[in-house]
Amino acid sequence: MAVAIFLMTAAWIGVNGTLETETIKLFVLGLPMVVAGTWLGLKLFGRVTEKTFRRIVLALLFASGAVSSFEVCAIGDPGIVPIRRLNCS
Repeated sequence: MAVAIFLMTAAWIGVNGTLETETIKLFVLGLPMVVAGTWLGLKLFGRVTEKTFRRIVLALLFASGAVSSFEVCAIGDPGIVPIRRLNCS
């Protein structure tokens, strides 16, 4: 299902005419990760407790937020208007 959504998004971006070479590169890099995540999720489904699942999700959310914060501090404004600016000094 996730792979289908990923590919449908790529098609929609192409139909809208906003498909660029950088976007194609990112989709090509992201597709194996989507497939790997889907495969891992199917393998672990029913094998982990709800408590363990919640811990995994919280750890992934924390890691995602930490990486995003680091990128904003290292690169600068990523092109979005943040609610408040981070003091990265």
